[in-house]
Order: sequence, then C-alpha cells, then structure tokens
Amino acid sequence: MPTYTVVVDKLSKRRIIPSKLPDDNNVVGVVNKGCVISAEEVPAKKVPNASLGKWYKDSDGYYYWGGGLIKNK
Repeated sequence: MPTYTVVVDKLSKRRIIPSKLPDDNNVVGVVNKGCVISAEEVPAKKVPNASLGKWYKDSDGYYYWGGGLIKNK
C-alpha cells in the first residue's frame, strides 16, 4: 500500500467521504502535519462530490482528503 505524508497542520480522519465541506459529522480524529499514513486512492466514481478532489482510504477503513497529503517515493 502506498504511503503519504500529511502536509497540512491537521487533517480529519473520517468514517465516510462527505458530500460537502465543512462536515464534522463523521470525523473520528485528526492526523497532524508530518504524519505518514498508508492508503489507497478511492476511485473517482465512489467519491460523492467530485469537486472535493481526491480521497484516500487507509487499511482501517478511514478516509482522508487528498489535498492534505503528498505521496512518498
């Protein structure tokens, strides 16, 4: 599974991908800048609102907004 580094101060960890932002209803925690996560990109057809960009799912089933991540080499 590819790894990504969080590049924003705080990135929400979510149970589902929201259809709009802000949406704090399904936030289960946050990850901080510099944190490394293993995740797979969610196929675009499974993202409820394409204007929110890419989303990633970790092995525990949590989702992260792609704008807050950078892929590691």
